[in-house]
Amino acid sequence: MPALERTVVDRARDRPSGSYTVELLDDPGRIGEKVMEEAEEVARAARDAGFAVAVATRVREHGEQIRGEGFALHPLSWKRRGDGILGGLRTLREIVRLYRRENPDILYHVALKPVLFGGIAARLAFSPRIAPAVLSAIMGLGTSAAAAWRRQALGWALRLVAGRGTVIVQNPEDRTALARFGF
Repeated sequence: MPALERTVVDRARDRPSGSYTVELLDDPGRIGEKVMEEAEEVARAARDAGFAVAVATRVREHGEQIRGEGFALHPLSWKRRGDGILGGLRTLREIVRLYRRENPDILYHVALKPVLFGGIAARLAFSPRIAPAVLSAIMGLGTSAAAAWRRQALGWALRLVAGRGTVIVQNPEDRTALARFGF
């Protein structure tokens, strides 16, 4: 990972012509797409290795594609934004029930909201003795943690929900933000 990070930093600084990394750095939306592509590759590799893979997500138009990959699909009722407190609690209850029903060996949360909600749900659904392994892929901390009070609250929440598992980030800025949060 340190070698990969050095490569990304070098590409950002030197900006070589034709660099895929530079293209991604210039278009943050594409970074998110790339992270999702990586998550799909992890799910495919797990499936191909004989694991049963279940995907819990908000479904709009990709449900059949997910099922077509041979993954069990568990649609969640959450929204990207604007759920409110009651909507958030409903979603949390939904995820806790799903985790207890599925009893997974590994949880792979991709993006900030799934890391937070999935991490809380995992703490509620499982005792520490029987908790599944948790991998949290966090992205976009730069905008989520702009104000000091938000940084404190987000840092506390992330340490609570992701502190027992493995955390990966998509860029040096998110790594720096996590370091400020005590990771």
